[in-house]
Amino acid sequence: MYETLSADQCRDFVEQCPRKLMKPYSRDDRPYDTVETDEAAACMVCLDCIERTKLDFPRLCKVKERPGYFKFTVESTGALRPEEIVGRGVEVLCRKLKDVQENVAGAHGRMMQS
Repeated sequence: MYETLSADQCRDFVEQCPRKLMKPYSRDDRPYDTVETDEAAACMVCLDCIERTKLDFPRLCKVKERPGYFKFTVESTGALRPEEIVGRGVEVLCRKLKDVQENVAGAHGRMMQS
């Protein structure tokens, strides 16, 4: 559906975002080839683009998370670099997941013995 719009209609669609969250991605021949945002959570609350297009362009857009993409902010007091904070967090998560895996395996073994 988006490909059927003129370049002006695509530009208007992007510029009408009330929160200015949309980012156009372009090809050489179409300045607004697709539209994405890094603020999916904010879009999922607003959904103004879906409401605005229901009458004239049904099914023009959909708001969904991009698979395999995570965006988060790391704040530090300066004692540790953000990269080190994330690295330590991943290490803790891995240890906890290993503990859960071992406990599940142990519970499964006890159930099989009963």
